[in-house]
Amino acid sequence: MSGLQEREMPAWLAAFPSAQVRDLDPRRHTLIEASAGTGKTFAIEHLVLRLLVENPTWKPEEILVLSFTERTVADLRSRIRALFRRQLREDAGGKPPIEGWSDDERVRIHDLWLHADDLSVHTLHGFCQSTLLRDPIAHDALLRAEVANDHAVADEALEGLLRGAWADDPERLERLRTALGIGAGDNWRGKLVSLALGWHPWRQDRMEPASDSGEADRLERDADAATQRLYEAIEAVEQSAFPSSAFRATFKPNKTGQEALRKHAYNKVLTKAESWRFAPPAPEKRTEAALSFFKSAYTKASRVVKDPQGWRSELPEEAAGLQAWRDLAQACAALRMLCEKLPEARRTRNLARTAEAAMELRAAFDAAKIRQGHISYDDMPRNLAVALRGNPALAARIARRYRACIVDEFQDTDPLQWEILQHLCLPGNTQAPGDTTPTSHSAKDGSRASEPPHSSLIIHHSLPPLPLTLVGDPK
Repeated sequence: MSGLQEREMPAWLAAFPSAQVRDLDPRRHTLIEASAGTGKTFAIEHLVLRLLVENPTWKPEEILVLSFTERTVADLRSRIRALFRRQLREDAGGKPPIEGWSDDERVRIHDLWLHADDLSVHTLHGFCQSTLLRDPIAHDALLRAEVANDHAVADEALEGLLRGAWADDPERLERLRTALGIGAGDNWRGKLVSLALGWHPWRQDRMEPASDSGEADRLERDADAATQRLYEAIEAVEQSAFPSSAFRATFKPNKTGQEALRKHAYNKVLTKAESWRFAPPAPEKRTEAALSFFKSAYTKASRVVKDPQGWRSELPEEAAGLQAWRDLAQACAALRMLCEKLPEARRTRNLARTAEAAMELRAAFDAAKIRQGHISYDDMPRNLAVALRGNPALAARIARRYRACIVDEFQDTDPLQWEILQHLCLPGNTQAPGDTTPTSHSAKDGSRASEPPHSSLIIHHSLPPLPLTLVGDPK
C-alpha cells in the first residue's frame, strides 16, 4: 500500500507471519475480516507488535485495544506479552522468533516485554467507565460509583408503581391487569421488566404500537350494539308472522329433514336464544357470550361466513320479506364479523397498554437509579457516548492519550460502540456503517477485498488523529 511504498520494508516485516498485518497501512483506517478460528487474535497481537516496533517513541499504553469480554481481554494481554517474549528467545513450545530483528529492535522489544502490563487492553464497558472517571466533570453519572443489577432495580421500581401511581387509579390498574396478565402466573413481571430494560429512549428506540388507537373500544361498542339488536330481532321474529316454530315446521320430520334443520344457520341462533331465556348470561357478560357463540357455532368454512351475503341468502323464503328476519340477519352478520376483528384489535390494545406500562416503568427505573446512585454496565457506553456528543474537546482529550485504536470482535449492530469510535477516531464524520468503501483484509489469506461482504463494517478513508483498525466476523 502507499504507506509501505514510501520506504523499504524492513527484514522483520518481510518475514512477518501475519500477511494481513504485513500488508496493511497502519496509518489508515482498516477493516480485518476474521471469523472464529481464522487467526483473528493472531493478527491483533502481531499488529500491536508491528506498531510498537515501527514507532519506537510509542508507549504500550498508547495503543488502545478493545475486546468483547473480560476473558478475551485477558487472552489478548497474555498472548501479546508472550509474543514480545518470543522475539527474545524461542518459547517452550518451540516457536522461533520472527527473523530480521536488529539489535536496537531487540532492545526495544525487551523494553516492551518489561512494560507489557501497561497495555491498554479493555472491554468496551471497562474503557468507557475508566475513561469518564478520568473526566468527572464530563458527566454527572460518573459520580455514582456503585454498579447495580438492572433487573433488581427495575423490579423495585415496578413494585413502587403497583403500590403507588397504578394503585391510585383502579380503572387503569384493571386495564393493565388485563393487558399484562397480572395474576395469571405467566411471569408477567419478568416480561415487563425485560421489555422496559430493552427500550432505550436516548437512542430513539420506538415501541409499536406506542399508543392505543381506540379501535378495540369502537369494536366493543359495535359488539354491544349488535348484541342488543340480536336480542331485539329474536323477540321480533317470535312475534312475526313467521316465528321460530313456523320456521322449524318447514323441515320434514324425517331424519334427513331434522339433520338439515339442526345444521341450519338460523336454527342454531334461535336454539341458542331459547337457552339464554332459561339461563340468561349476566348483563355485563351478554356480549361476550354472544361473540363466543358465533365464533364456535359458525366456523370460517360455514356458508354464512364465506359468503358476504350468506346470512341473507340463508333466510327462509317465507322470512325474506319480513323486517324482523332481515334485522336478525344483519345482527348475526355483524356479530360473526366482529368475532374475527375484535380479538386482533384487543391484542393490539393490550400491546399498546403494555408498551405504555413499559415506558412508564423505564422512566421510574431511570429515576430510581439516579436517586439511589446506581449505574449499570449498559450505562457505561451510553454515558461516554452522551458525554462525547457536542463535546469535541473531550473527544480530542481522550484521543490524545492514544496513537492507534484496535477493536476486536467489532459489533456493527451496536450503535453506541460505533458512535464512540466515530467521536474518537472519525471527528466530524457522522456517516453510519455502510456509506463508504474500506481498506478490507481477509484474515484467512491477507488479500485485500475490493468489495466488502454485506455484513462488513465500512470505515472511512480520511486520516483523522487516531488510526482505527477493526477486526470483525464478516458473517
